[in-house]
Amino acid sequence: MEGCVLIPLKRLEASKSRLSKYLSVEERVELTKCMLRDVLNVCLDSGFSRVLLITQGEIDFIYDNKIEVINNDKELNVALLEAISSIKGRFNSYLILPADIPLIEKSDLEQMKKLMESFDILISPSFDSGTNALFMKRGKEIELEYGEGKKSFLLHLENALNKGLNVVVFSNERIGMDIDDLARLRYLAHLNINKESVLYVKRLYEKNRNIWLGRNT
Repeated sequence: MEGCVLIPLKRLEASKSRLSKYLSVEERVELTKCMLRDVLNVCLDSGFSRVLLITQGEIDFIYDNKIEVINNDKELNVALLEAISSIKGRFNSYLILPADIPLIEKSDLEQMKKLMESFDILISPSFDSGTNALFMKRGKEIELEYGEGKKSFLLHLENALNKGLNVVVFSNERIGMDIDDLARLRYLAHLNINKESVLYVKRLYEKNRNIWLGRNT
């Protein structure tokens, strides 16, 4: 299946704002870059024909010729739909992933690809009922429901079922864990895996251990 991955990305300086109490702007920008590279590496290693990075700002650290950068500062759902519209006819399927799920592995994408041989839509929820993976076949697209605070998983599931599409829910711990709070940062810091974001968070943890553990000194 000729598939394309779409990864939306906020302006780097505005990324991971929920972590501003614990990380400086520079640290949050670097963490975002590390996580994005971890996600991109897995996507490129999984045989996808193209990765579209949909950004609200300039990106100057992506060099792989399979990655196409699209600048679009419109509302997220609109930007994604415009990106999909621009590539219709070139790919048989579209996988939307966030940039902040660094624990994703090649095997996860392979499982999703296998499931998509039998289903029109695949939805993988985040731990807080968002949508951390949405896989759609061409011609079977659904209305997108991304947005801060929205329970988009249930909305996407409802949209797929209302269209009479064959949908599967793919629950996966690695995909479900986006990194947006201190507890998940601490979790990354204690992993022993060779991910760029994990290694970076380990360094941050050593630097900020007392703050991250709630100590005064």
